[in-house]
Amino acid sequence: MDSISMRDLNQRTSEVVRRIAAERHAVEITSNGEPTGVQLVPVSRGPAVLDQLVAAGRATAPTVHGPITAPPPSAGDPVDVAAALAAERDEERW
Repeated sequence: MDSISMRDLNQRTSEVVRRIAAERHAVEITSNGEPTGVQLVPVSRGPAVLDQLVAAGRATAPTVHGPITAPPPSAGDPVDVAAALAAERDEERW
């Protein structure tokens, strides 16, 4: 895997991004000659990873689409959370 220092990346960002996109390989970022644990990788243009896993039988496709709604509020007595917390704290102090 190729590597590039943060200083060089800062100076030549556009060039590095164009090279990664053209050559389709990852580049590791270093700092003072040591790996930073960060890589620049090209975006996959094939099927999404989840689609690949579903096709291979290793995952199940989601059955719910869109945002998940919050449950309705309970029908019980409303609780003043701030007051309950303050009461708990007062009990702990003695």
